[in-house]
Amino acid sequence: MAEDQTKQDETPQPRPVHSEELAQIREIWEAYGRSVVTGVLLALVLILALTVYRQFGQSKRDQAAAALGNAETIEDFESVLVRFPRSASAPIAMLALGRAQFEASSFEDALATYARFKQEHPQHPMRQAAELAHAQTLEAAGRLEEAKDAFRELAQALSADHYLQPAAQLGIGRSLEQLGRWQEARAAYEDFIAEHADTDWADQAELALRFVQRAIAAQQQAEAETASP
Repeated sequence: MAEDQTKQDETPQPRPVHSEELAQIREIWEAYGRSVVTGVLLALVLILALTVYRQFGQSKRDQAAAALGNAETIEDFESVLVRFPRSASAPIAMLALGRAQFEASSFEDALATYARFKQEHPQHPMRQAAELAHAQTLEAAGRLEEAKDAFRELAQALSADHYLQPAAQLGIGRSLEQLGRWQEARAAYEDFIAEHADTDWADQAELALRFVQRAIAAQQQAEAETASP
């Protein structure tokens, strides 16, 4: 009996995500994330999260973290979710699965995964990253009106100094730009530049703004030529 009890005590238990690890992810993001463009943003956050797991999760007592740290493919991440559905690794595995599906252009699958994450982990520290990824996936799938609304809803929910706020705001401008709503896109980029002056984010917005301004000028020229006798 004592031996059985010892084996039970040694049964691997999932390790919770510690606040200092989340802080590490955020600090690295603040340092390097501002040069990241759409589709890559969540990937960076997840790579950092997975790096933490690889560094801290190789103990034999934490099989779930070890499995997540070694996962690379859609099938790998799905396996983690099946084997360890209640572990602390499961939410990160779900986000990584969504990213892998996105990269495989399986946008509907990715959207379903992010929706599942938000339903099953409403209080998780990376919920807002999932919401951003959901909006970016809508954008990539060409569902631009939905993407615009999702970016705007997220931007309004985040505090002004939140590290995901600039990406959400730029997403609004990109969606409007791709919809051909040039004047609204220009206003969105101009407001963004005013709020984020002297940052790398502003450089991205200024580049997008120049493209929109050229599109507006071309449109105005075409309208003038059509109106002339």
